Amino acid sequence: MTSSWLQLAQKTAIVTGAGSGIGAMGYTVARSLLNQQCRVIQVDRDEASMQHITKDASVVQCDVSQEDQVRNVFVQSDNPSILINCAGITRDGWISNLSNDDWDSVLDINLKGTFLMCREFIRLQNERLKQGEDRPACSIVNVGSVVSELGNLGQTNYAASKGGVLGLTRALAKEVARSHIRVNAVVPGFIDTPMAQQVPVHVQEQIRNQIPLGRFGKPEEVADLILFLASPRSSYITGECIKVSGMISL
Repeated sequence: MTSSWLQLAQKTAIVTGAGSGIGAMGYTVARSLLNQQCRVIQVDRDEASMQHITKDASVVQCDVSQEDQVRNVFVQSDNPSILINCAGITRDGWISNLSNDDWDSVLDINLKGTFLMCREFIRLQNERLKQGEDRPACSIVNVGSVVSELGNLGQTNYAASKGGVLGLTRALAKEVARSHIRVNAVVPGFIDTPMAQQVPVHVQEQIRNQIPLGRFGKPEEVADLILFLASPRSSYITGECIKVSGMISL
């Protein structure tokens, strides 16, 4: 993919979960956007984990489940037209042992955080229109998971949160289509990140055997789809939840 084809150069994108933690998806997306000459605002709870991506990107420390901190992200943002919600956590466990905090923390970051970021982004775009500013077509890309559709042992909270993200994506796309804001979701399968590497080797092998392509995906392969959906090249695509899973069937 080239910057001239994707037409992302000089656009401003907000990427949540952009630190280099165990998920690493937002980190890869931020780097990919920078390679396309896009202006990037990195958002993560852990500011230190974002510092080494590049000095050319802005860094905003934010817990996306906190409304005041989310608002502060947009106060510090320079006319973003792209929002990519990668922030996500897991707190795995059998439901009989799952605490209220395990449930709430996952739903708060994964689902409520996506909602708060989307709401503030759309409020900003609406305010710019009211003030008579020229506003480019905008794109929101949310990150779901195949676990929300296929289920996975010990991940009732995670599956519920990511299922909510997909429902939010489809409903929001209808709400804002006439405002020229597109909303799509990318639905990764098992991706080769530090999070996946924490799974016992024999379990990884069992999962790999259920993937027709025979391997875990790479973060860059998910990032490529996210960049396409964020770009003007996908201008007639909205309300879609697109899998990047190697056709996994758990």
